[in-house]
Amino acid sequence: MIAPNPATNAITIAAKEKEKAKQIGDISEIKIYDNIGNLKKQSKYALGTNQVEINVTDLKPGIYYIEI
Repeated sequence: MIAPNPATNAITIAAKEKEKAKQIGDISEIKIYDNIGNLKKQSKYALGTNQVEINVTDLKPGIYYIEI
């Protein structure tokens, strides 16, 4: 889950529960790309992280792609 959309200050990314294991997935790395594929932000997280908040005030208004 990624919210809010659209965002102005920060986004929250939360891992979804895994179907078979009934446990929440881990977020180990997040990359944010602009609409032409340039990497704009990259963050790595510790094992067991299942929710993060990312400040997006430094990104210009537009469309971004998030790789988790």
